[in-house]
Amino acid sequence: MDTPFKRVRQAVDEEVYGLPSDYHTGYVGRVGQTTLDAANAAIKKRISRDDLAVVVVGTAGELAGAIAKAIPNLASTEVLPYDFEP
Repeated sequence: MDTPFKRVRQAVDEEVYGLPSDYHTGYVGRVGQTTLDAANAAIKKRISRDDLAVVVVGTAGELAGAIAKAIPNLASTEVLPYDFEP
């Protein structure tokens, strides 16, 4: 939702951080133009597999095999019951 406060905050962000004047108004269009290859390259550049944490919510019996197959070098897993309270 666009509000006067939001527009002012975005204008201040552009000024303070030296962003282009269309940074906020053109954001959705720029994201829409991003290719899968470009997104994957950015992820590989910025995220280390060794430091990645993946959280999955679902039924372990149904998902554990698929997760192990999708992430073959998974360092560890922890399954908690749905009603777990620390």
